[in-house]
Amino acid sequence: MIQSLKQLSKKDNLQYGSKAANIGELSKNIKYVPKGFALDFSCLETYLTHNAISYTPDDYMAYSQEIRQAILQGHMPPSVRACVTAHLDSIRNDCPNTTFAVRSSSNLEDGLFRSMAGMFTSYIQLDISHVEEAIKKVFASLYADVVLDYLLDNNIPFQDLKMGVIVQEFIKGSPSGVIFTADTVHMNTEHMQINGVNSICGDYVDGSAPSCFYRMEKDTKKILAYSSDDVSLSLTPEILVMLHDQGKLIEGIFGCPQDIEWTYANHHVYILQSRPITTIKTSDFPIKWRSDKDALDTWYRLFPTPYTPLMEDIIQIECEEQSKGVYETVFRTDLYGEFMIQHGYAYVKPLSIKDAESKRKAYLDKLFKNFSEGKCIFCDTILPEINKLTKALNRYTDISLSAKEIIDYIHLSVKYLTYTWRQHWHATQANEFLVVFEEKILDMFDDLETQDCYDLIYGFSLLARERELLYLMTSEIKRNPILMDMFHTYPYDTILYERLKREPAAGQFLELMAVYMAEYGICDAGLDAILHPTAKERPDYCMGQVRHLLSADEKLFFQSKQEALLRKVTLKDELLSRLDIKEQSQFLDMIALAEKSLLANDNHHYYMERSYRGYLRLATIEAGKWLCAKGLMVSPEDVQFLHLDEILKALENRSLEEHVITHRKNTYALNKQMLAPEIIGHVPEKNTNQPHHNTPSPSHDTQIILKGLSGMRKKVIGKIYLGKPNTLEGDRILVLPHCHCGDIMSCISKVKGIIYNWGSPYDHYGIITRELEIPSIYKTNDATEVLKNNDLVELDGYTGTITVLERAKDQ
Repeated sequence: MIQSLKQLSKKDNLQYGSKAANIGELSKNIKYVPKGFALDFSCLETYLTHNAISYTPDDYMAYSQEIRQAILQGHMPPSVRACVTAHLDSIRNDCPNTTFAVRSSSNLEDGLFRSMAGMFTSYIQLDISHVEEAIKKVFASLYADVVLDYLLDNNIPFQDLKMGVIVQEFIKGSPSGVIFTADTVHMNTEHMQINGVNSICGDYVDGSAPSCFYRMEKDTKKILAYSSDDVSLSLTPEILVMLHDQGKLIEGIFGCPQDIEWTYANHHVYILQSRPITTIKTSDFPIKWRSDKDALDTWYRLFPTPYTPLMEDIIQIECEEQSKGVYETVFRTDLYGEFMIQHGYAYVKPLSIKDAESKRKAYLDKLFKNFSEGKCIFCDTILPEINKLTKALNRYTDISLSAKEIIDYIHLSVKYLTYTWRQHWHATQANEFLVVFEEKILDMFDDLETQDCYDLIYGFSLLARERELLYLMTSEIKRNPILMDMFHTYPYDTILYERLKREPAAGQFLELMAVYMAEYGICDAGLDAILHPTAKERPDYCMGQVRHLLSADEKLFFQSKQEALLRKVTLKDELLSRLDIKEQSQFLDMIALAEKSLLANDNHHYYMERSYRGYLRLATIEAGKWLCAKGLMVSPEDVQFLHLDEILKALENRSLEEHVITHRKNTYALNKQMLAPEIIGHVPEKNTNQPHHNTPSPSHDTQIILKGLSGMRKKVIGKIYLGKPNTLEGDRILVLPHCHCGDIMSCISKVKGIIYNWGSPYDHYGIITRELEIPSIYKTNDATEVLKNNDLVELDGYTGTITVLERAKDQ
C-alpha cells in the first residue's frame, strides 16, 4: 500500500517503518515538512514476487550480492508503478519544477534503542525519471553486507527484515543541519545542541562541509557554547530561535529527546526527519543498598555496559571465585573484593587481606616444596582436573540433547567456570619456578643470559599451535589468488565466510578451518558484559584473526619455531657436556620442570582466559534451542534474559512465565540508557598531594634512557603507541603496563617491539613475541609514564635499554 505522508502517524510504524511514521506525525503537527508519500513493507514483497526473487533468510549471507543485483535488475510491478506515478504527479501539480528525495524506512532503523544511522543510503535531488531506480536501490540496500553483518552481531533474525520507502519533494535549502534536543556530550536533557552548514543537510550529515555548533538552554534560549570550523560561519539569531522552538515542539510530539534534520528555505525552517536519540543516557540511577554499611563503602563499576540476567549470574560466580583464588594465593590482591549488581551494572568493593605477607610466604613455601618434588602446580595439579571436566563436557557437544542432558550439561559447565576462575591465580604461580630456574642456570653457567634460559626450555604450547594453524591458513590464502581477492573484496567476515563455503578453490582453507574449530572452537570472544558465541558457533570470528595476520610474515613464524627447537637441542647438549653425571641428572630435572612451567603460561591462558565461558555458552544456547522447540521462547539467544536457576526450572517443568523475556529485554534496554556512575557509595576525595614520580618529566630535547630486562637480542627503532590498540596504522613500538593486557594478535603484524613496566620473557606475550622475533623489554617500572605517544625511540634488546631519540611534538 502507498499512502501520502500526511495520512500516516506514529502508529503506522509496523507497516511503513519508524522513519515514515515519524515524518507522517510531523506532517500532522508542523507546517513546513516536505510533501511526499511512503511505500509500505508489502511493496517490497510484491516486487520480489513479481520478479521471482525467492531467496530465503538462510541464503542472505551467502548470496547478498546476487540478491541486490537481482533487485536492481528487476522490473517494478505495474500496480506499484501506477500508484507511485500518481503520487509523483500530484506533487508535481503543486510544484512543477520540484526534484525528489528517496529514503529508506525499514523496520529496524530510527527506533528508540536502535537508529542504524548511515546504513541505508538516501538519494536526493532526483528528477522524476530517476525515482523508480532509487526505490529499487533502497529495496536492495536492505540486503547490504553491512546491514546483514549488523543484524547477525545483534542477534536480529533475518526473517524480520522489512523495508519501506519514503519519496519526498527535495528542499534545496541553506543553512541546514541537525538539532539534538538534548546535550549528548554532557547527557543533559535541559540543554539543546544545534548544528549547521551553509549548504544542504546531507553535507552536514556526511561531514563534507564546515559546520558550526551551538549549545542552548531549553528554557531561556541562552547560548551556552558556540564553535565553528569556519570563522565566517554562524546562524542568525532569528534562525536559532526558530530551530529552538521547533526542537522543543517536536520533542513534545514524540515524548523523548530527538535527533532532527532541518533546512532553511523561503524564510522558513523545514523539518526533514526526526528520530529518537539513541545515545542519550539518563543520570537517574537509584541505588538499592543491601545494608546501610554498603552505602558507606566505595564501590567501583566493573564494566561500562549492563549485564543481562544470565550474565549477572556468571559475573557473580567469576568475581566470587576469583576473590577466593586471590585470597588463597595472596597474588593480585587488587582483585580481591566483594560484588553486587545495580540495574544490571556490576560493582566491586576492594577488600584487604589480613596478614597478607605472612599468608603469601606460607603459600610460596608450600609451592616451593612442590617444586622440590618436581611438580608444576598447573600441569600436575590443576590440568588433570580440567581434563576430567572437559572430557565429560565434550560428550555433550554436537549431539541432540534431552532436557535432562541439557541440565547436566549446564551444571558441568558451571563447575568448569567455577573451577577455572578459582584456580586461575594458582595456575599463574607456575611462573615462580622460572625465576628460580633462571637464577640457578645463570649461577651454574656464568656465560649465559636470560635469553639462553628461555631457549633452553622452549616448548610448543596450545596457543602456539593455534598460531600455527592461523599462519597455515594465511599461507593458503596468499598462494591462492582467488582467496586473496575474496579477502580484499569482502570486508565483513560473516559474508566472507559464507561465500568461501561456496568457493571450490577454498577447499584446503576450509579444511584447515575445520581443524581449527575442532581444537579451538570452545573459545569465546572476550571477557566483557556479553556471553559471546564461541568460535564453534561463529567460525567467521576465525576469519578476523586470519585477516589480521595476512600482512604478517608467516615464514618468519615457522622459521623461528624451527630455529628455537634447534637452539634448544644444541644448547642443552652443550651444557650437559659441561656437567658431571650427578649434575646432569639435577640439570635435566630442572629443565623438565621449567618446561612445564613455561608451557603453563600459555596453556592456562587457553583453558581459562580463552575458555572460561565457552562451555556455559554452548550449554545455555542448547537450553534456548530446546525452549524454542517447545514454543516457550522465540530465539535461543533470549535465554540470556533468564537467570541460571530459571533456565534449569524451565527445562525441568517445561514451562516459562509468560512475557518474562519481553519484560527483561525492556528492562535491559532501559538499563543501557542509564549513565551508571563509575563509583557509588563513598566517593574518595582526590589526592592532590600525590608523590611525584621518581623519573622527572623530561624537557623536549633531553635524551631519555630507560633500562629493563631484554627478552631477545635484537635492536629496532620506531614510534611509541601507548596501550593495546585494536589496529595500528604504521609500525609501532607498544608500551604496556604488563603482559596481561589482552590479545595483541589483531595488530601483531604492525608491532616492531614492546616495552613493559613489569613482566617477564616467560609470560604469555613473551612467548608470542619471541616466536615472531619481536624484541621486548620488561621490568622498566615506569615506561608508561616516561614515554609518550609518537616518541621516536630505539629499543636495544642487546643491552635492555630504551633511548628516546626524538620527543613527539603532538602527544
